[in-house]
Parts: sequence; structure tokens; C-alpha cells
Amino acid sequence: MKSKYGSKLARWISLALIVVLLVSSLASCAPKEGENVVRIGAVIPVSGGLGPVGTKFVDTIEFALDEINAAGGIKSLDGAKVELVLADDCSDPTTAGTETERLCADESIVLVIGSLVTHIVEVQAPIIENYGMPWMANTGEDEQFEKGRKYMHSLHPLTSTVGNVYAEFTDYAHKNWGIDTSRIAIWSEETGYGEGVTKHCVERLKELGYGDNIVLTETVSNKATDLTPLVLKFKAAKPTWAIIIPMSATGVLWHKACYAQNYFPPTIGTPTGCADKRFWGDLIPLEVAKATIGRTDFFIGDYALPDIQDSQLTWKAFKEKWEAAHPELAFDSRAALAGQMTYIVTKAIENAGSRDREAINEALNEVEITFPDPWQVYPSNYPTSGFKADGSPENAIMCVGQWTLDGNQFTLYPPEIATREEPRFMGEWE
Repeated sequence: MKSKYGSKLARWISLALIVVLLVSSLASCAPKEGENVVRIGAVIPVSGGLGPVGTKFVDTIEFALDEINAAGGIKSLDGAKVELVLADDCSDPTTAGTETERLCADESIVLVIGSLVTHIVEVQAPIIENYGMPWMANTGEDEQFEKGRKYMHSLHPLTSTVGNVYAEFTDYAHKNWGIDTSRIAIWSEETGYGEGVTKHCVERLKELGYGDNIVLTETVSNKATDLTPLVLKFKAAKPTWAIIIPMSATGVLWHKACYAQNYFPPTIGTPTGCADKRFWGDLIPLEVAKATIGRTDFFIGDYALPDIQDSQLTWKAFKEKWEAAHPELAFDSRAALAGQMTYIVTKAIENAGSRDREAINEALNEVEITFPDPWQVYPSNYPTSGFKADGSPENAIMCVGQWTLDGNQFTLYPPEIATREEPRFMGEWE
């Protein structure tokens, strides 16, 4: 039998349903007459450029809520079933603002999840604060947590965490494996995330004594269609070590341009633009993947690589349940994050024992989910998901590893969680 969750993907990407979503913007399953429910909103893109990501996100939220409701719902509210009210932000900040206001103005909605990217989150924030709505956003920019916001929470690793790890790994690789870091070049997308990671990476490199080694820093538009000029600029600068911070589309362009120009500098790259499993023969041809991200001196940063994920039993159990319900889809970190966000807001409502927004926000400030709790499913927050006083994640790890030529990945850094001690160029052991 085909999974009801997996079938939603096909329905959502059909033109007819996209039109319905664009017109109505707000979808909600009406509760049965007299049913005891607690309603949460979700501002998520299920159309537009972020539609494929958002569709999987919503599908996972509903998957987790069905599990929660089948287990008795919110027990502190006499078994209230959690009802999701979906607003499609159409991957557009203006639409996101309108839909966020619509959800916040509905007094029956007690909490909002989403949206998924910082430039949309920035539009939502003043609306959320004005209405006093408990909010599970998805942003990793440090600056978003320096504005005194009372209601924003996020589990995403901060740009400072990512940038610092790239710099510290650069130092570690130089000192332990002899990586030549005498000439360092960096590029990122012209986004808050990319520029934030670059800023913190450069600051940390300077603290570690590598400031004078930086020979090039560049940014590119996320609307770029060809990165050959950037590759040629890198070739001219002759870096011995490249730090690249692309998202998915610019990652594809970079790898293809490097392949076409026969340019393969030793590199560390980001999760979305280099470590995503779809890069191995899907987003780029397999021969390109093997020649670029598959090189023995190419390193990938990620929030948790598969060998670490598989050691986290609660993540593994959630993955197996999700894959059984979605046999035609690939499980990834976004699905794990969507599940973690759903579990943590549900637990906050349970702990509050109330539909009052202020009470739920206080509970969200204090909530923690710790392994071996089966609701601890996002590897980057392992072993505990929760929040600091400013709403940023209490615990968020970042690791570095490599691809192998059979399309697998392994962890090299930090050494306390590494599953291998040496990179591939120090021995053809695979």
C-alpha cells in the first residue's frame, strides 16, 4: 500500500493543488464537531523555489503529529489532538508576512512553526513579537538572536558555530596532516547565512594566526547561472586551501565549473552545497562528483555525517519509521529537523498544560529533550535539544568529514567523535 505521507508529495507538486494553495494560502483540516483540539500554525513554502524542501518539511510535521495524536495527544489537556493549520508562504517574504499575520490573528492558534530561511524569518519576526506568538523559526544567523526577541526559538546551528569550525579545522588539518594553508581563498553566497559564516570564519582564522594567509574573499549571487568567472578568479589567486560556502544551486555551478576548468584545489565545503547525498550522481553527474567532492583532499562540513547519525539510536529509529511511511523519498537532515521541531513544540504545550500563548512560550523557553528520549531525533542537537536564554540552540554540533568513492561519508573532525583518524590522501584505504 502506498504511504499516505509519500503520496502527498505528488499531490502537492501537481499544478492543480499549487493553484489552490496560491489562492487560498491557508489550508486546515476542520476539527470534528466538539472534538478536543489544540491548533498550531505552520508558515512553510510548499510552492515556489523552496517548495520541494517545504513539502518534505510539512509531510514530516504531519507524520510526527499523527504519531503524537495516536498516542493520546496532549495528555495535560485531556488528550487534546494537535491540529496543524498550514499557510503556504510561496517562498516569498511578502506572502509569508501576510500569512503569519493571518495565523497570529487567529486566537485559536497557540504556536507557529516556520518559515525556513532567514530573509523570510526577518519579515515574520516583528509580526510574531507584536502578537506574542510562541515561535519555532529556522535560522542560524547569530544576529537574529541579538535583537531581544522574546518569542523566537531555533534549533539550527549558528553561523558562528559553522564559521568557527571551518577555521579551527583549517588549523587542525594543517598541524596534523600537513595541509598547506599558506594561501587561503574563501567564497560564499550573498545571503545572510553565507556572509555570516564567512565573517565568523575570517575572524577565527585571524585569531588562530592565519589572517595574513587570506588572499581572496568573494561573494556570488544566489541567482548566478555560471560560476566559471569565479573559478578563474580562484585559479589566478592560486590558493593552497579553499573554503567554500555555497547553497545547493551554487554548489552545483561551482563543481561543474571546476570540472570544466580542470581546477581542483584542496577544499572544505558546506553541508548544502557539498555534503548533500544528492550531489553523488543526482544534482551533478557521477564523474563530476568523483572528480570534485570525491577527491582525497576535499572535505565536507555537516551537522552530523551518516556514521555519527547511525550511532544515535533514537535518530535511527525515527529514520526507519519515516522511511517505512515514505518509501519513495530520501530521508535527510531536513526531515530530522522537522521531526525535532514538532516534538519539541508538542512537549512545550504538554508541559504548559495550557492553550495560553505566554504559558506555552515560557514552557518552550525551558523545554529539553535528551537522549534516550525517542523524541531526540535531530543529530546536530545530540544529545539534548533545547534553547539558550536568547532562543538559539542550547546544543549544536558541527563536524567535518569526506566522501568515499562509493558515495558514503565518514567523520574526521572533531577528533572526539571522529570515526577515522586520517583523511583519504594519507592512504588509499577505502
